[in-house]
Amino acid sequence: MTLQLVALAVVLVAALVQLSLDHFWRERPESQRRRWARLLVGFVVVGALMNGVGIWLVERSAKTREIQAQRERQAISTQIQTLVTLARERDPNLTEEEALRTITNEVLALRQRASQLEHDLSGL
Repeated sequence: MTLQLVALAVVLVAALVQLSLDHFWRERPESQRRRWARLLVGFVVVGALMNGVGIWLVERSAKTREIQAQRERQAISTQIQTLVTLARERDPNLTEEEALRTITNEVLALRQRASQLEHDLSGL
């Protein structure tokens, strides 16, 4: 897609160069016409280079985000496996979902108990 856009931009600029040389610059000396054409071609080259650098930066950023997401997924997967292992130490017959539900319920109960103790302490 981006290569098509670059090709389209090059064709359009080439058409503009030709149009400007044929109509607006036709009565100018040949040296001025050549300078004008070089200037426009330079703009095209600079634009193409900037577009290439922009595409490279976007692709690099996307790869970096994908690598980071993959690492985060791996870390979460490792944590889940640790929690499942803890739950299965108590009951080896639990499925992964049951083990996670058991651990989640225990964590919620502990949070509730900690909150209650915190409330009791603040009352003292």
